[in-house]
Amino acid sequence: HYFPYYGKKAQVGPSYSNPLVAVKFLNITRNVEVKIVCKIIGAGITFDNVHDPYEGKVEFKLKIED
Repeated sequence: HYFPYYGKKAQVGPSYSNPLVAVKFLNITRNVEVKIVCKIIGAGITFDNVHDPYEGKVEFKLKIED
């Protein structure tokens, strides 16, 4: 199995569970957009697939406004 999760039809087996990750950001500058990239690193896990740029990682932007 690999991330991201593309739905039950694409996933092999009914026992798949979405991963849960908690992150605490300290001292984030307000009103500034920050790009966050979370990668899964481990044996047999790819996060640099040119054909699937979201395999093994998630990217998002965070902006805390006043």
